[in-house]
Amino acid sequence: MRYTVIVTDKISGEAIKGAKVELTNEVQSAQDLKTNSSGTVIFPSEESYVNQIIVTKDGYFPKDTVDVISNPDSNLTLILRSISIYLVPTDTAKTDSTNKQ
Repeated sequence: MRYTVIVTDKISGEAIKGAKVELTNEVQSAQDLKTNSSGTVIFPSEESYVNQIIVTKDGYFPKDTVDVISNPDSNLTLILRSISIYLVPTDTAKTDSTNKQ
C-alpha cells in the first residue's frame, strides 16, 4: 500500500509546505515525513490496514485521523490511498467570545 497525504490550509485552501506528517500503523511502527511545496507527502509501502495520521505545523492546530481499510482487495498488488487533511490556522482563534467590551 502506498499513502499520499495532501495537506492544505482550511481557510485559504493553499498547500502547506513543511508540515510534519506522521504515519503510525497498528503495530506502532511510525514514519515521519514533511510535505513538499505542493503540500504533498508520499509514504512508501505500508502493509497495514489501520493507520493513524498526525499532521503538525507551526501556526496551525494539529490534526489527527485514523484511516481504516475494512475490506482490502487481496487481488491487487499495490493499494493506493490518497487522503486530504485540512489544517486550521491558530490565528483564527484570537477572537475570544468571553471578552465583553
